[in-house]
Amino acid sequence: MRIMLAAVMVFTLASPSFAASFHWVDRQGFHSADQVTKVPLAHRKDLPMVKNGASFPFTGEEDRDGAMYVWFILGQAGFDYPFIRGKDFPGSPLFKRVGEPQEGDIAWWQGLVAIYRGEGARLLTARGELRLKEIEKKRGKASWYRYAGPPRKSKAPTLEKASQGALRRADEALLRLDGAASFPPEVDDAERDLLRKEWQKAVATLEALRKRYPDDPQLLRRIGACYRRGYNLGMPRAWERAEAYLLRTEELAPEAPEAYISLGILYSDTGPDHAGPAEKQFRKALLHARKEQLAQVWWGLAVALYYQGKVRDAVATIDRLIALNPDDARARKLRERFLTSER
Repeated sequence: MRIMLAAVMVFTLASPSFAASFHWVDRQGFHSADQVTKVPLAHRKDLPMVKNGASFPFTGEEDRDGAMYVWFILGQAGFDYPFIRGKDFPGSPLFKRVGEPQEGDIAWWQGLVAIYRGEGARLLTARGELRLKEIEKKRGKASWYRYAGPPRKSKAPTLEKASQGALRRADEALLRLDGAASFPPEVDDAERDLLRKEWQKAVATLEALRKRYPDDPQLLRRIGACYRRGYNLGMPRAWERAEAYLLRTEELAPEAPEAYISLGILYSDTGPDHAGPAEKQFRKALLHARKEQLAQVWWGLAVALYYQGKVRDAVATIDRLIALNPDDARARKLRERFLTSER
């Protein structure tokens, strides 16, 4: 990468013999402490601009390797990178080693770095402009480094989305578990046993799909709904897995209402102790629910409020459901139950 240095001024540091003098290096230029901060040499590194890395104080003696000067000059040329000590150039991911230098490359020796000027094989250094040959006579051949910029971040792999066929298989598995959709399921012992066997088949199908599509929110929401049905059937650890899958779905698809609704139902079915979390889930669902989903959300929210003793709020919520569908006998019955408990 070529650096146009013609417009960049060259600065020479104060002689190290001035023990009380030091300079600031930052992206705006060199500044004498006597003119700017009035800070004694011993306390210069205690200042905020040093601690937050905005600029660095140094004496001529401390910049013997020229790294601060190089950092400043490259910054003036438009290359903004964190300060690197001279000895760290070979291991820095910001610079790559090159064979033949071009203007703006870094000449590196142990204990010295400088900028290649190009014309007449000269170097820009903290002590002024020097000839490359003169330095190589004393230090040997230079190693050359070129600014390459910050390392590129590897792109996260694109996760494969579940196909429509896979989602249909998941829906078909859930459909066979409709008898376990409510809590507790209104089934006899024989039907419960059949549903449990069907549930085990459904879980095997859905978990196999998850291995292929590990982070598809539509599939994960269906798996969470399946485990919620398993909880309704009394299957071990189904509740914890339902919660985990539905929470993960919310992370992946925060604007989709289905996971909030499913998780709200899970918490409501768990009992009054989970009414608070259930209310939060249904309120999140309201932010994103489509019109056809409102009845389910208001029903769940009303129950969650009732479980917390917020009877008036529960009645007001179920009234919204009744206003949406005046012929809903179940909603009217639930409303009467709320009012009876209040008396």
